[in-house]
Amino acid sequence: TTVPRGLWIPGYRVHRLFRTADVTPWDVDKVSHQLAVEIDVPASTSLLLDVSAWLFPTLAPSAHPHPSTYEHLITGAAVDVLMNLSPPPWVSLDNEEAPLTFIPHLRGRMPHNSAQAYLEYEERHLQSIWGSTHTLPITEAMCLADPLLAAYHEQRRQRRSRAGVAWRQFLAKYVVPAIRRHLCDIDILLDPFFLHFPKPRVLKEWYPRLTGNATTLADTLEILDAEEPWRLQYRLNPQDHPAMQIARLAGKYIAPQ
Repeated sequence: TTVPRGLWIPGYRVHRLFRTADVTPWDVDKVSHQLAVEIDVPASTSLLLDVSAWLFPTLAPSAHPHPSTYEHLITGAAVDVLMNLSPPPWVSLDNEEAPLTFIPHLRGRMPHNSAQAYLEYEERHLQSIWGSTHTLPITEAMCLADPLLAAYHEQRRQRRSRAGVAWRQFLAKYVVPAIRRHLCDIDILLDPFFLHFPKPRVLKEWYPRLTGNATTLADTLEILDAEEPWRLQYRLNPQDHPAMQIARLAGKYIAPQ
């Protein structure tokens, strides 16, 4: 490893008092009172929620336009066209980057097949992950007036629920055991290789707006993703991912030759 295990986050069997600068973006108080051998899915999930704003910026009030500017664009028919594009919009999240912190398939470093298991999870739930940062603001009144839109809204909710269950299962089977065995630490969850969901109930709405060159939801989506690369978790701009600014991450779990 390029970072001594004694400096991994959190302390393994003995609590360590960290400096904020050494553990950013983690909550320094939480990681100073957490032990790696005691980490579990709720603890790792809680830590991730604390750093959600690191990856997903909070939308300013000015980013919430008046409903009259966008509600007429969000119809069941328009959404159906968007969801059935070939390729669909969520393929922009396809994972083509090598991990920043580890080498997949390197025995003795990470649980066997963990990278492949993650990619299978990602492939199954890519639409839900994409939708979490492209949440169309759909109201109850809109659903009552448009059955096709109501069906999409309910399917989106169900997809999100299934993806959350699958993510926790992945953590339980691969990530938590690896941390407890000291094969890695919680920093692995900051690796751009992994996609995440924003904090629950902190929706990342997408307010479509028409311009001279944007006349469909697909057009407005292309503009949105170009202007706000965080919505695709920097998959189209990997050099801009906030993890690239954290020096301790690069090759952290790769043993020196």
